[in-house]
Amino acid sequence: MPTRTLGFDTTIRDIVDTLQSPIEYVRRVLANFYECGIDREHGRVRIGVCGEGIRPNYKIEVPGLTLDRYFTFSGLSHKQVRQHVPAMLYETWSDGSMSLHEVGELLGRLRKQTPTKT
Repeated sequence: MPTRTLGFDTTIRDIVDTLQSPIEYVRRVLANFYECGIDREHGRVRIGVCGEGIRPNYKIEVPGLTLDRYFTFSGLSHKQVRQHVPAMLYETWSDGSMSLHEVGELLGRLRKQTPTKT
């Protein structure tokens, strides 16, 4: 099993400064949140904590149900990864998570921080 290199409760907000392309990464997470059909009020996103936080895989889920409903995505391509892919079976997921609203707020903050060209 891979070794954790990020903290047990790490979220996207915590690693935004280490992401390779922060705005694009957060934008794609948000787009996948909408596209996968997860309950927007109760859905959460958690990241894989086995890397260095440059392009972490992520899981969008509705926790607490008898059968958790979730989708996993590659942090590199942002494409959905099927559950039978061995690498995802061994992924270690953060205990920390963010809501759709929190991811959207983070994207807005990142966009405000980026200087615009005139």
